[in-house]
Amino acid sequence: MVTFYQVSEMDIPELARFLSEANVGEVDLQKQYQYFVVAKDDEGEILGTIGLIPVENSGLLRSFVISPAFPAEKISELVQYMVLVAKSRELSSIYLVTEKQSSLAFFEAFGFERKENIAQGIKSSPHVEKLIQQENRWFMQKIL
Repeated sequence: MVTFYQVSEMDIPELARFLSEANVGEVDLQKQYQYFVVAKDDEGEILGTIGLIPVENSGLLRSFVISPAFPAEKISELVQYMVLVAKSRELSSIYLVTEKQSSLAFFEAFGFERKENIAQGIKSSPHVEKLIQQENRWFMQKIL
């Protein structure tokens, strides 16, 4: 069984370890943990996570990581839970940037739309600044 949780301060060390093992770039979990969701198995082990970096009144999707043990049929529930967390934090939209064209249809199924222009605050994010100059990258937004 997989259970979804909004991350609490107590989860930070375990989540940091999970992200580190997945070679995810630096995330300031001390400031942003409340914008992360984890999926755990019956033994309490993290199977997956997805998080947002708050930028003004929006969130930038970051750190979407799932382990090989994560049941594929539960991936959509993880994304849906993250959307609920974003709404509970009164964010107005969620942005993402991807280098994988194969992920576009996946996120479109959750109501994300491709965007050419994105909010300046999102564009200025260090995560986005790294990718913005690349030819093969796509921006998406979901209005909440």
